[in-house]
Amino acid sequence: MHLRPKTGVRSAVTLITLCIATLFAGCASDLHHYQGISLTDEGHYEEGLAKLDLARQEAPKDVKKQQAYIQQRDLVIKKLLALASSARAVEDYEKAESQYLRVLNLDSNNMAARQGLAAIEAEQRHARMFAEAQAAFKRGDMVSAQATVRALLVENPGHVKGNQLRYQIGESTLKEDIAGPTLNIKGRKPVSLQFRETNLKMVFEAISRATGVNILVDKDVRNDLKVTLFIRDTPVDETLDLVLMQNQLEKRVLGENTVLIYPQTAAKMKDYQELKVRRFSLTNADPKHVQSMIKAILKTKDVFLDEKTNAVIIRDSAQAIRLAERLVASMDQPEPEVLLEVELMDVNRNKTIDLGVNWPTSISWAFAKVPVVQTDGSTKANSGPITINDWRGRTGQNITLNVGNGFGVAVKALQNDGDTRVLATPRIRVRNHEKAKTMVGSRTPVISSAATTTQGAASSVYNTNIQYLETGIKLEVEPTIYLDGDVAIKISVEVSDLGDKYENATTGTLAYSTTTNNASTVLRLKDGETQLLAGLLRGMTANNGSGKIPGLGDIPIAGRLFGIQSDQWQNREIVLAITPRIIRNNQIAEGDLIEMWSGTESALRYGNTKIRIPANSGIVSPTAVPTLAPPPAPAPVAPVPAAMPVAPQPAPATTVVPAEMPPAVPPPAAAAEAPAPTLVTISRPGFSPTVRLVTPQVPLVPPSETPAAAATNAPAQ
Repeated sequence: MHLRPKTGVRSAVTLITLCIATLFAGCASDLHHYQGISLTDEGHYEEGLAKLDLARQEAPKDVKKQQAYIQQRDLVIKKLLALASSARAVEDYEKAESQYLRVLNLDSNNMAARQGLAAIEAEQRHARMFAEAQAAFKRGDMVSAQATVRALLVENPGHVKGNQLRYQIGESTLKEDIAGPTLNIKGRKPVSLQFRETNLKMVFEAISRATGVNILVDKDVRNDLKVTLFIRDTPVDETLDLVLMQNQLEKRVLGENTVLIYPQTAAKMKDYQELKVRRFSLTNADPKHVQSMIKAILKTKDVFLDEKTNAVIIRDSAQAIRLAERLVASMDQPEPEVLLEVELMDVNRNKTIDLGVNWPTSISWAFAKVPVVQTDGSTKANSGPITINDWRGRTGQNITLNVGNGFGVAVKALQNDGDTRVLATPRIRVRNHEKAKTMVGSRTPVISSAATTTQGAASSVYNTNIQYLETGIKLEVEPTIYLDGDVAIKISVEVSDLGDKYENATTGTLAYSTTTNNASTVLRLKDGETQLLAGLLRGMTANNGSGKIPGLGDIPIAGRLFGIQSDQWQNREIVLAITPRIIRNNQIAEGDLIEMWSGTESALRYGNTKIRIPANSGIVSPTAVPTLAPPPAPAPVAPVPAAMPVAPQPAPATTVVPAEMPPAVPPPAAAAEAPAPTLVTISRPGFSPTVRLVTPQVPLVPPSETPAAAATNAPAQ
């Protein structure tokens, strides 16, 4: 009995303790929740989320606290990702990386943060590549800069600075890329050469030694070609062109100081001649016409037509491309236009006169029986046959008299005048060789139908078709504008009126008759000149007589007293005035767009081949060149190493020297007055011909020299 109160007290104390603990736990959870919200709002994201996580753990059954933690975490992640993106935009990669790491600390599986870190690594690598390319560009190493930028843009095509640097590199090398390699002749002295029946490869070697130009000769160039050449003070490139022209050879410039020589054959041209691709964006010309012109004139096979962008793309040699540029420029001119001021008048003149006396046209009488009087006093028509007694007893009641047009005489005098003008003044702007149409009038529906009978049907089915008939004033013009300011106009005008109406109620068809006047012609007028086209007349005269007394009504003038005479006159005239005013004409003013050189039948070349030889220089006459007598017999010569193979020379050799230089060696005192360095060919008995660049400091080999010494001093064979 005494234990029960103690047990009840303990239970109550335990219950109260649990309630107090639960109350305090709930208060702590709410406190942590509010603290977490406050910290996240202040920017202390990690501390705030830690408080919210603690509040969530303290109240695991509180759904609102669970949702609040998830929402705040997602919001914090979005803010951190935005901060990281902003830092990447200004290339602050360290700050961006720290923000992405903060995101991964909150959510280790966040793909945006992982991708951001990978992007930062790539952007840092791209920044280093861009710095390398920019440094190479600043020191003038365009090849290295272009290669580095190209690798950068392969990885990141949207790299803004990389694209800008690529544009700068391309702009600096644009002229060279378009023109291709050219031979550098700046600083090179003009060449004076005198050769007669000399081996071609020896001539090339002499030019190379004299000018410093590297000359590569294709293996298929014949060894037995001979050159006879007498030139003075000629540039290096023209000297090569003259030699190549003599032997049907071509050259390809490989660099500023290197030239490749090859035969001018179709196979070699395909192997060595470089081709270019050029796109022509057209503004005015028809791309199909440009394509046909390029194929017909330049014989270009690779031509592509882009109708969507109105462009033509071709692939051909550099000379053909330059010719195509001028031809396309001559065709891509604005189309001439003209403004046609037209005044079209349709004049109708109508006049009607009705004059005369309207006499009765007929007189008739009738006999009728006297009506029968009924017993009630009414009368009834007597429809029985007429007897002789009825005729004998006739009175005024039995006979009736009828006069046509009434009993009397009417005088009629009427005159109508009409003068109707329909005026149309269109102003039409039209291009050269294009048709322009204008129509002023109405469109009237014309209904036609076709009956279709189906098997078993009681009636036919009509298929109705509606078309429109245009009536009024139609004008069609087609101008041709000439360079001298004249305009030829092909003009057609039609004036039509709607006539009678024809309708079939059964089939539902409806048609009209029309009255049409038209004229067509071709004019050639000056700019601003007005031309009138008139005289298109249609007249109608009608004379009608009514109520005429036979015989009397046909008397001239007086016959109008014995009937009605109606006279009608109608005249219609179409007058057209047209004035052309040229708005724009052909504008080809440059001479090189009208006439241009295009090379030979076998070799296409832009421009004329001209030799830029100074006026005070001249071509050495072969007759002025001294010649040594041939030796009696050639002596054996020791082999001399040569840079290029030389064909065997005949024993009787010719010595070619400048005309102004004596064949003997000048004395030392005259060395100061020696001409500019000159390339000469020397031949002596017993020795192969040698080519030497003669300067005032290097005299010619005297004849007394021993064969061994001469062979040692000879530069080449």
